[in-house]
Amino acid sequence: MIVYAVFPTKDISAEISRDLLNAKIVKNIGYKENPLHEKALMVVASMERGTEVYIGNEYDIVDENGLLCGYSFGYFIQNEPYGYAIYNLENQTISEFVYIKGIENLYLSLSESIDDDVDSEVDTEDIANGLLSGEPFEYYVIDTDGDVKSNFNGNKYSLKKKNLKIEKIFKYLGKTKYRDNQIKNPIQLYSQKSIFDVVTHPDDLPPVGKIRYNQKLVSGYGNAMISQDFIIRKYSKYACGIVAAFGGLRRLGLSDELYTYNYLWDNSKVGDITYSYDTNYGKMVQFGGSYIEDTAEGINKYLKSKNYNYAAYYWGEYSDTVPSHRATFSDFKTWVDCDYSSIVAMRVHAMSVLGYYSYTAKGLNYYDNYLVVADGWDTSPLKYINYIDVQESDDLDALYIRSRTYK
Repeated sequence: MIVYAVFPTKDISAEISRDLLNAKIVKNIGYKENPLHEKALMVVASMERGTEVYIGNEYDIVDENGLLCGYSFGYFIQNEPYGYAIYNLENQTISEFVYIKGIENLYLSLSESIDDDVDSEVDTEDIANGLLSGEPFEYYVIDTDGDVKSNFNGNKYSLKKKNLKIEKIFKYLGKTKYRDNQIKNPIQLYSQKSIFDVVTHPDDLPPVGKIRYNQKLVSGYGNAMISQDFIIRKYSKYACGIVAAFGGLRRLGLSDELYTYNYLWDNSKVGDITYSYDTNYGKMVQFGGSYIEDTAEGINKYLKSKNYNYAAYYWGEYSDTVPSHRATFSDFKTWVDCDYSSIVAMRVHAMSVLGYYSYTAKGLNYYDNYLVVADGWDTSPLKYINYIDVQESDDLDALYIRSRTYK
């Protein structure tokens, strides 16, 4: 087993910059070393608060041809789920992770949510024992009939028309009725007790090298974390770009709630509108989408109508100023450091950016940068998405909101 010695100095909610000079690797007899688990636990090491964190379950992820492309690992502290990590086999990185008490493995949270959805076409008795990968950061549970449910929007539809290799998917993943392969003897790769062993016997251990973590969140980021349930309950219509824009304005104190969301919806050219009856609230709900450049236009119309001294700046293919490059991690980092609200948009999804997180482990040659986002479709308040995967999106757009008078 591999254990990292981490000596926390302050809470992760504040900006973090720490050099873990005493980090060591130890191997204990009786546990099978897994370098993928090692990576999944390494990214959350700076968030550890003194108890054992381990990988308690894992599920395979396949592409549309039924070929293995990743894994979904479930974090646990003691016997309680504490989030998940998605490992991308092609990039050999943790493409996204959530580290929050009570959040289950993505596969489990998706498959269990079907039980609460009386309108779902997905048969819980016939779903695959693993996830199907879709657009960047989009994953499905899928049954033997090809009906799916996505973590992006929860819509119920069939993928048969997309000529997916359903038989190959199930040949690899198999079928399950129980949807929980929690490891009976968890592989504890990160143990506070073993940290003390490191301190006691430092001469027996080879050095890893310096590990540096750095995180910063925008001020008032909690105001930008808006759930799908909240939006549907209050406004009966949902579009991820509108939710992200609404959250960004809300964080800056530029929203009067009841008026703003409807104004953005009406002025951001929301299209592809579908209707779905929500049994939880007993009403019809509209679902739609807005291109990020149209969302920026809607934001600016709103700001002008309220005489706010702010403006939204679109950064993408159809920008009037045409940036010399697509938005980089450095661009988002600058906007966070300046405390601007910003949005990242990839293909069919847009999310409000709340901050950034990065870590380097020079001895192991790990270098990863993450955007901290509020994903309106998700149940987790904070999600970390790897910028390697973000920049691989065919359509990567962004916008940021700042005062018209700035230094």
